[in-house]
Amino acid sequence: MIANPTPTFTWYKLIDENKINIVSGSSSTTDVSTVGKLTLTNVQHGDVGTYQVVVSNGVKNTDLVNNLTLDVAGPPNIPMNVTVWSNGSHSVSVSWIEEFNGGSNQRFLIQY
Repeated sequence: MIANPTPTFTWYKLIDENKINIVSGSSSTTDVSTVGKLTLTNVQHGDVGTYQVVVSNGVKNTDLVNNLTLDVAGPPNIPMNVTVWSNGSHSVSVSWIEEFNGGSNQRFLIQY
């Protein structure tokens, strides 16, 4: 974004029509532009929802407001190329190629 004076970015999570301020947003400025960024790590189901960024440079009635929605893309995909082999008469090894996990923790049950 190009603006003068340099804008500030304020991030919110919208919950039941209320704005919850998120302090983890950041911004960086070069000679001609400013970029605002919000990074979510270890995303959990409670992080799903609508986020809002308000960009302001102090000039009245010129704030830029943008809503972004974080949603679950879908259920986990089944792992591919499952391979089982024996390393001896009392052990077995299992390997697979992981697929998209849908954003949730996965648990595997191996029965023999």
